[in-house]
Amino acid sequence: MIPSVKEEIAQKDLNDLVADAEFNAREGDVIDYIPELRMTPRDKIGIALNFPGGRMLAAGDHSKFARDRDGSISEKDRVGDDSFSIQSISKIFSLLYVLEEIGEDDVFKRVGKEPTGDPFNAEPRVRSKGDIRVPYNPLINVGAIFITSLFPGGSRDERFDRFFNFVKKLCNDDGMIVDEAVYRSEKATGHNNRALAWKMNADGIFVRPEGEKLSRQDKARVQQVNFIEDVLDNYFRQCSVLVNCDHLARAACVLAMSGREPDTENEIVRRENVTNVVSLMSSCGLYDGSGEFAYNVGIPGKSGVGGGIMAIVPGRFGIGTFAPLLDKKGNSVRGQYMLKKLSEKYRLSIFERSKQHIELGRYGTSESLATLATNVKFGFVPEYYRPADYIPELGAAKASDTGVSVCFTDGKLISGGESQVKFTLQAISNVFGLLYVLDRKAEGTVFRYVGKEPSGEPYGVLKWETYEEKEVKRQVPFNPMINAGAIVVASMIPTEYRVHHGREGLLDIGDFLNFVRKLCGNQQIQINMEVFESERATGYNNRSLAWLMNDKGVFTPILKRQKIDTINNRVIEDILEVYFRLCSIEVDCDDLARFAAVLANGGKSIGTSEDLIPSRHVTIATAMIASSGLYDGSGEFAYSTGIPAKTGVSGGIVGVVPGKCGIAAYSPIIDEKGNTYRGQKILEEISRTEDLSIFIG
Repeated sequence: MIPSVKEEIAQKDLNDLVADAEFNAREGDVIDYIPELRMTPRDKIGIALNFPGGRMLAAGDHSKFARDRDGSISEKDRVGDDSFSIQSISKIFSLLYVLEEIGEDDVFKRVGKEPTGDPFNAEPRVRSKGDIRVPYNPLINVGAIFITSLFPGGSRDERFDRFFNFVKKLCNDDGMIVDEAVYRSEKATGHNNRALAWKMNADGIFVRPEGEKLSRQDKARVQQVNFIEDVLDNYFRQCSVLVNCDHLARAACVLAMSGREPDTENEIVRRENVTNVVSLMSSCGLYDGSGEFAYNVGIPGKSGVGGGIMAIVPGRFGIGTFAPLLDKKGNSVRGQYMLKKLSEKYRLSIFERSKQHIELGRYGTSESLATLATNVKFGFVPEYYRPADYIPELGAAKASDTGVSVCFTDGKLISGGESQVKFTLQAISNVFGLLYVLDRKAEGTVFRYVGKEPSGEPYGVLKWETYEEKEVKRQVPFNPMINAGAIVVASMIPTEYRVHHGREGLLDIGDFLNFVRKLCGNQQIQINMEVFESERATGYNNRSLAWLMNDKGVFTPILKRQKIDTINNRVIEDILEVYFRLCSIEVDCDDLARFAAVLANGGKSIGTSEDLIPSRHVTIATAMIASSGLYDGSGEFAYSTGIPAKTGVSGGIVGVVPGKCGIAAYSPIIDEKGNTYRGQKILEEISRTEDLSIFIG
């Protein structure tokens, strides 16, 4: 059973947590590019937990306000002030606000849902969405500035006041104020945000698409300096709202309770909007540290350079922390430390849940799954979607095949449609590869050579993350779910390479294949050699990725243990051979559903409760697929479905519902991002109907 935080945590425990963070997390510095924030006392630290029912548990500097009503504070009172400017945590409030006021469709047709892996103030990354260009997500600065431009109302002040009233309601404090000194400081020095706003304006992001009703006057308005300055003024003001840990914990508890007030349980925010926002927090909330936070803490969070973090444990409680010492990515060092310790002790990660017996309602039988598969098979599919023919053997798949299987943590398996049709794992093998090397190498060793961040890029794109180690900077692929990262993982699998032994034939990966068979509960699983040869003959992009990584020295330390000092063409081909063979392992929906059920069961066998893989490795893999499992469609899928999942271009998809069940689907028609079109529809329908999203309480 998961321990009850409300019942088991004591005031002393929280006091000890603050003292522990003060002593053991001393690195970092206060933000310096906003002059007013440089004066923040370095040693401030506080935490608050707000539970359903209204109970608050807090420690450290969490609630005292020394500010006057005009937002000013004397120097002698500064040390006694627990308030801080909300900064980027305001993006959660502004997104919720416009979703409530304008509606989901009007918001998300003009801003995306994908993580970028970039710093919060990076230059605008926009992507095409039909005929328009949109910011990647609303939690980076460019997206948040755009969201601010959607505030309804007349004058600039009216638009801000309506938003601020919404913030006060969520924080349950009508006396909240804007820190005028911080606001003036931000406005005077916000040159980067002005640059972002004008670049977005140049890209036409502020103007609604042609075909929507918009007067010439309104179109001309966005070209004017006054429009940009009005938007930025409200953006700077919302970032300068003064909060404390108690405010953040209370607002977070509203989100943890799916939009209901902690004390009255009255709905103040629509449930669907909360779920959508929490999914974005999980993948984008700490910018280019979001993957690391999911990996270490495993709960949706949002940080601000003022030193705060707001975190949500869906269905259980909300957390607010404050500690102004920041890491290089602009996130509170001590705040992350406290949340990690709290999560580990009370098993708060949304990617880890104790085994639960559940009964699905509408889709609880094989017959109902067969009906679902049939309905999706004969539903609409864009005419330009087809099987992945860039690998010739995959292009020969029967396009109409559609199957689905669900396996529960108690071992019960139900299936429908063409669930026994065989297909190759392709990139789903990346999950097995990661679990395999984690089982045989130290966690720290594996993640020296591959990152943990979602990149927001297509699967075949190589985006580098830079690690600093003993004054040496190393470049590694962003995560192990994209092709480049999976190739790095594949290089760790062989115990011997041919270069020293002069052997012919294939490298030995029999141990890995047995690992896959064990997790899938099927000793008959084999490699499809026709697909392997097809991949090996046409894998030009993967060869390019391998050589690019070799140029950066990625493989050198990995292969040194094999006494391989010179990495030549033969060594690269050996690495790629392993990768192509992993991709060519053949399974069906039943196999993958059993595998996913093992993950849902914390790594234990679904039949005997035997420990097959450590629960820590399961949590890592589940967190990885939640943010990166569908490449540059991962955010959209998390938003619409809320199930950690991994796809392959052969048409397979596998989803993990921690503590409950595993789901697998197959249909070879893929979308423009390389993800099974019908398979996504199947998981989305099951999740929506059965309330399986990990982001809801």
